[in-house]
Amino acid sequence: MEYAREKSDIFEVIVTAIRESSSAFIEPALGIDLDGKTCFVDLGINSIDYAEIMAIVMERLDIDMPLEEFVNTNNILEVVNIFIDKLYSR
Repeated sequence: MEYAREKSDIFEVIVTAIRESSSAFIEPALGIDLDGKTCFVDLGINSIDYAEIMAIVMERLDIDMPLEEFVNTNNILEVVNIFIDKLYSR
C-alpha cells in the first residue's frame, strides 16, 4: 500500500472511531469538518474518550502499543503519524 494511501486510510479509521465514540458528538450536520489539524480537545474529547478512541483504532489496525505514545498528541495528523511510524517499523 502506498504511503499517502495508508495515511488516508488511518485518518479515516480515526475519524470513524471519533464519530462512534459515545461521548464525542461529531455530526456532519453540525458543520464540523474533521481534518488533520482538528484538535481532540476542540471536539470535547476528554482523556477517557481519547483512550477509548485510540483502543478502537489500534484494534482496527491490528497494532498493539502503549497509550503513553499518544500523550503528547494534539490533533488527528499527529496520531496518524504515530501509527504510520509504527506500521513502518514492523
